[in-house]
Amino acid sequence: MKANGLPALIAGGVHIHSGADCTDAGLQGGHWWNTGVLSDPWFNMASPLAPTGTGYSTDEDGEGVAYFFFNNGFGYDDNKGHAVVIHGEVASPLGGGTYPRVACGILQ
Repeated sequence: MKANGLPALIAGGVHIHSGADCTDAGLQGGHWWNTGVLSDPWFNMASPLAPTGTGYSTDEDGEGVAYFFFNNGFGYDDNKGHAVVIHGEVASPLGGGTYPRVACGILQ
């Protein structure tokens, strides 16, 4: 994954969401995974970026590159058409904070 135009010098999570529309955060849905196979793979309490599962960081120009394998219990065809959301940072993620959604795209 390569993205630009993100906030500079941040780290955050990247997740597949249940929705299929990036025009509004409410249409992106929540985390998408096969509940019959896994617990939420995008939520990792051991991580300083929890919930994350997969992450990225950006440089001073707001460009980020990350290489990872999405494993949410579904195959490619089941994930196709779902939103991939790039989350930003919050000051106190384990204190009930919300990770802002800074970018969204649809898996093709």
